[in-house]
Amino acid sequence: TGVEPVEAKSLRMFPNPATSQTHLRVGGLAQTVFVQVNDLSGKLVMSAHLPVTDGLATLSVEGFTKGVYLIR
Repeated sequence: TGVEPVEAKSLRMFPNPATSQTHLRVGGLAQTVFVQVNDLSGKLVMSAHLPVTDGLATLSVEGFTKGVYLIR
């Protein structure tokens, strides 16, 4: 048996643009959120399970090249 995933009902990201980290406001009852970051060519830059505390997850973007990324 495993833990059933809980789908986040909404997602807001701030600050945008970010220099070192960005925060994800997650709606719903999620305790973790799985995040995939892709560049505009579709290349996967990173993926991670992030802990959610009080509806907030933190994503480090240090080391990312300046540009536009898609977060799923």
